[in-house]
Amino acid sequence: MINKNGDRWVTLDAIKAIGIVLIIIEHIVVWWFIDLDYGTNSALFNQKFFFVFLNSVIFFTGLVPFAAGTSLRLYIRPIQGGKHNSLDRNFYYKRIFVKAIGLMLLGYLLNYLAFGLEDLFAWDVLQFLALSITVTIFIVKFGSVLILAMTGALNLILAPYLHEILDLYQNQYWALVLVGNRSGHHFWPFFPWFSIFVLGFLIGHHYINFKSKNKVSQMRILFTILGTTLLILAIVKKQVFFKIYPENFWGPNIFQPPTFTLVGAFGFAFLTVAFFDIMLSKIKKLGKYNVVNSFSKGVLWIFVLHIIIGYNLVSILKNTVAYHLYTLFLVIIFMLFFSYIIGVICILLKEKGLKINF
Repeated sequence: MINKNGDRWVTLDAIKAIGIVLIIIEHIVVWWFIDLDYGTNSALFNQKFFFVFLNSVIFFTGLVPFAAGTSLRLYIRPIQGGKHNSLDRNFYYKRIFVKAIGLMLLGYLLNYLAFGLEDLFAWDVLQFLALSITVTIFIVKFGSVLILAMTGALNLILAPYLHEILDLYQNQYWALVLVGNRSGHHFWPFFPWFSIFVLGFLIGHHYINFKSKNKVSQMRILFTILGTTLLILAIVKKQVFFKIYPENFWGPNIFQPPTFTLVGAFGFAFLTVAFFDIMLSKIKKLGKYNVVNSFSKGVLWIFVLHIIIGYNLVSILKNTVAYHLYTLFLVIIFMLFFSYIIGVICILLKEKGLKINF
């Protein structure tokens, strides 16, 4: 979503751009080496390089719901002249709800086009974001940002207990939406990932507040302190890394992580925002077809199309060409270039007045 006042936060654009680039690379690498989509016995996944690479990428992948939450908050920021630290009560709740429904339907369509009819109803990130957007706008409309923050905290705290309580119902669709299951066929359960969506919303909320008071430098210091503290907590608890389990790569070790692994992800999010906001503080506007601009403005359609085309392309190449790493690198380069072109097209279509973003 794009803030209706037209101005963009360059830091958020950079996080979106880097995040989607790493997601593309991660997906292609995993599709290339994992058999039957979900698991592998490949010795490569036991190498330290793969462990470090995948954990690094997964941290950025975790910023997907975070960036979506921040984008939602910037989209509903107060109109010019309003109170900068409060929500614009006149933003289009119904319009956002309709967009959320569209996003969920797009997620199911993506499942079908990429993976076939058998995975049509797999719960994945677009469906999760649609649910998170709906819950968030309901809470801020009828409650407050404070209530949303408390809901996010409870979401994180209660997640491991709900995983145990609802384990018997893991094959029920409503249960896997809430807490996931061990199959590796469904992803991004509401518990605990809604908490990081809320964190993104809150960071966007405080960014608006600090910016309106010309105290962005104080925000960076605060985020650096919070991020460092949370990351240290995760390190002390020895839960800073996601556990990679190649035989069920997309299973509960990633999508039902220990509480302090997500606490570490929170810390990483704070530090990422602080770092990029300092590094990009002198940049007020990106070039129209700048790489960051292209990948950030086209992020949704890049995500959708790279899965549909990338997954099928990798599946074809694995069965028709030699299984060499240079072929993998060529596929990655092609998909990154293709994704950049998608972003450019999104920019051009927006200039024509076509609303292509949710």
